[in-house]
Amino acid sequence: MTNMTDIYSNPDLVDITKLQKSSIKRSIDSVGMKGIECPIRIQSDIGLITIPASCDALISLDDVNAKGIHMSRLYRILQEHLSQNELSSTLIESCLEHFISSHKTLSSSAELRIRFEYILKQQTLKSDSSAFRYYPLLIKAKKTDNLTQYELNFSITYSSTCPCSAALARQAIQDKFRADFSSKKTLSKEEIELWLMKEDSILATPHAQRSHAHFSLQFKENFDFNITKWIHEAETIIQTAVQALVKREDEKEFAIKNGQNLMFCEDSVRRFDAWLDAKTELQNFTVTVDHYESLHPHNASASTTKKQ
Repeated sequence: MTNMTDIYSNPDLVDITKLQKSSIKRSIDSVGMKGIECPIRIQSDIGLITIPASCDALISLDDVNAKGIHMSRLYRILQEHLSQNELSSTLIESCLEHFISSHKTLSSSAELRIRFEYILKQQTLKSDSSAFRYYPLLIKAKKTDNLTQYELNFSITYSSTCPCSAALARQAIQDKFRADFSSKKTLSKEEIELWLMKEDSILATPHAQRSHAHFSLQFKENFDFNITKWIHEAETIIQTAVQALVKREDEKEFAIKNGQNLMFCEDSVRRFDAWLDAKTELQNFTVTVDHYESLHPHNASASTTKKQ
């Protein structure tokens, strides 16, 4: 790649960052640009796709005398790297190295953050159909000396049915069953089946709510960018991921999965904790779950990190 310092050195134009020195002699941990619009090319389960992204490009300013950095250099490096190549840890590493080398007398560390919506094709639970889902993602990479650290942040949406509410609903149905058949000593299978199909027999249902799990995964080494794997595993662990498309057979299966996976927020966060704790490639992780209660005007929330 062309030497970026040469590209941006124009002797005919005034360069204040070179001509002036800072009046306050202090280094700066991080300086650059946030919210840069830049398309990225990334592999998904529907192939190599180009999607819009929002990026932060930052470097340290170590020289206490320097007035500032050349932010346009970071912008151009970012555009040349991300818009033309498939996103990978190798590409990000190269981008960070060029951030630093474009300010080689001023900076020793660099950081890149990439926000985008990842596209996955979701198979229906029972019927032979599929639909698309979007997942908000944030990839962070920071290079200091010879070490680059990677972090993947993503969220999934799932349904959570309250175990306490489910128990109370079962009790209410049991009470009604006893009341409706208080005068009978024996019941046939057909009578019970007919009673169960009556709309007023199931007079109580447990409350359930749309819920979110937020993951922050810090990797020991280069991230392999198998984002699909992480999302699929998280949804498999929780079992009740929301469905983009449902037919009647899918909705029935979803109801069964909810009934078989009753959970408080404590239950769901423990599932995710146990799953991630077994991942040897992770240096650290944080999981936060939020259950948007249908019973209360407030939410239930739980969070945990890797046990060191």
